Amino acid sequence: MRASILLTALAAVSVVSATAAWACSCLRYESAAAQMAEADVVFVGRMTSFSNHAMGDNHPHAMHMARFEVSRTIKGEALPVRAVMHATDEAMCGIRFEMGRETIVLARVRDGVLTTSLCDAPQFPLADYVRAAGE
Repeated sequence: MRASILLTALAAVSVVSATAAWACSCLRYESAAAQMAEADVVFVGRMTSFSNHAMGDNHPHAMHMARFEVSRTIKGEALPVRAVMHATDEAMCGIRFEMGRETIVLARVRDGVLTTSLCDAPQFPLADYVRAAGE
């Protein structure tokens, strides 16, 4: 009986440990300027559309493309619309955007495509990013 309880407890700890190992872990930036230095593009916009993109047969997670109507560009080329690729799965540091809600987006260019993640999510108020950009 004791062995059974011990094995059950060890199995539970293993599951919790495995789950924790897959959890997203992001850096905490000291300032908006430090976070912006890592981004290629920073803008404020409203998500206007969202679509799924398969990553191939051997990839278990889908990526998503969010299109934003840009109201303000803080860093990078000023464009009226931006498309940003991202995951939504928490294990992949996915990020979710709310349709029509204005948000700050910090993104990186990878293979010519803007990408973002939970680790790129804004950690500071808009005024801090504007100040860091020298506007």
